[in-house]
Amino acid sequence: MSKVTIYKHQSLTTRKKDRFPSTQSGILHISKGALDLRTESNMSHILSAGEFIIYHSDDIKELQSQMLYEHFMAEMIIFEPSVFQGFCNQIPKSNQNIIAANDNDDDFFVFNRNHVIASHILSLLISAKDSGSSSHTIESLAHALLAELIHIAPSVQHVIRKAFNQSTAQKVIRFIELNIENEVSLEATSQFLGMSTATLKRRLAAEDLSFSQLLKVKRVNYAATKLRLTGKSIAQIAFESGFKSAAHFSTAFKGVQGMTPKEFRQQVASSQE
Repeated sequence: MSKVTIYKHQSLTTRKKDRFPSTQSGILHISKGALDLRTESNMSHILSAGEFIIYHSDDIKELQSQMLYEHFMAEMIIFEPSVFQGFCNQIPKSNQNIIAANDNDDDFFVFNRNHVIASHILSLLISAKDSGSSSHTIESLAHALLAELIHIAPSVQHVIRKAFNQSTAQKVIRFIELNIENEVSLEATSQFLGMSTATLKRRLAAEDLSFSQLLKVKRVNYAATKLRLTGKSIAQIAFESGFKSAAHFSTAFKGVQGMTPKEFRQQVASSQE
């Protein structure tokens, strides 16, 4: 499983959040055009071509790409929490208080081409990922980029801290999303997280959640995306989303979305007319 994932977007806009969204952290880089961004603290920014930020998804409220003058293109480079944890583990203990020292989550810094070293490392990271370089090379470049960003703007350290300080529910959600088309069990999840099934149940209960609830909602959300974007049959989508039968899928889908898969697809089609 890759610890660094790159998504290339020709448009970006804020969609209604699913129940139990997973948090993400990484780099948002604008290659062409411009992007309107509003943070949860209601700070507004316009990111232009060549600019990039290190972000945590909980800090971003709205995104909207601009395409008035040229085509839009952006890269979202997602780092797994272990990338941030590995970076912090490399810092000498005498300096680790630096990462924990900044508690101002409203800090927001825009990097650009004038930050030559950071821009160069980012370009190398994207090229390495595109060319299929080794995971060690890619993770080393990610660590080098984080080090340079903190050197330029120490205020972004809160993103790194938030990135690996995830709740148990967020860790479960991430594991489910990474394995959504496969068999996902409580036992496999607890083993991945390094705890017993009883401990996992107890920690989720402390957040007023259950494993079965999270799994059902994430499978339904995944199926809803396929219903929206593909012409596959409902039965095929049910199977690909991990449901044992179309009937079970329909019942679970209606419980989460308030309508059957067929009604959902009809609603999507009518909204596009």
